[in-house]
Amino acid sequence: MDYNIAFLITLKNYDRFLKYFNKLKYFPNLTVIFVYDDNDKLDNKFTNFKKESKFKVIYKKIKNTSKFKTIRISNARNKCLEILDKLKHIDYHFVIDCNKINCMEWNINIFKKYLKEDTWDCLSFNRWKYYDIWALMYENIYHHCWGYNSRNICKKVIKVTKNDIKKKLSELKNNELFPCLSAFNGLAIYRTKKFKGIKYDGEYKNLKTIISDEQRDKTLNFLKNKWCLRDKKLEINENKVESCEHLFYHLSAIKENNCRIRISKFSKD
Repeated sequence: MDYNIAFLITLKNYDRFLKYFNKLKYFPNLTVIFVYDDNDKLDNKFTNFKKESKFKVIYKKIKNTSKFKTIRISNARNKCLEILDKLKHIDYHFVIDCNKINCMEWNINIFKKYLKEDTWDCLSFNRWKYYDIWALMYENIYHHCWGYNSRNICKKVIKVTKNDIKKKLSELKNNELFPCLSAFNGLAIYRTKKFKGIKYDGEYKNLKTIISDEQRDKTLNFLKNKWCLRDKKLEINENKVESCEHLFYHLSAIKENNCRIRISKFSKD
């Protein structure tokens, strides 16, 4: 792949995932950006990793003191974007969660296929078990899954959404992509020029400014028609502090740059 590509990775417990970075050999024009908390003792490991790598490695340690996880993650992802903005000629950036989901061998041919197509600006992928419901938003689902009035109801919303997205992706033709407002599922590819100036934010009070009350009401009406929620007192929790940082990033990109957020029916694994 002759594209100029950057990987944006925020992480902890770096040692657990070091052995999986051999998959990066498939990307000849690659820059990898790591951002990590200043309480992680990783400096020496990054120094050695940089010396041993055949691709460009940039690593940055930041102070991240918020008690809220989504705010800490947003800070780290935005630092990645700040570094990315200083690089020249990056065609695509991959945002990658450093977790067990991405420890599997990637299907590089899937990446090659879609990088040739101009049918998306952000592309994420299906899995045999679609897990990242918090980052997911599409028609009828305009509110994040952990933002309802009880944990039990949130779990039922997650179950409904998992079944719904599984059905929708399975019904796609092989050449189709699923249009959505937000999706991540552990890894997503971005057409970098379309996301210039867009930032992450993990606070619900900021996310709700770009989603209308009408959309939230539509979500409640959709969910109340599902059998497991039909008899429940389903309400939105307006006091929730956190929301998934990907939601704000993707919705802002749609609003500001008319970005096409899509999901492939195929797995990257």
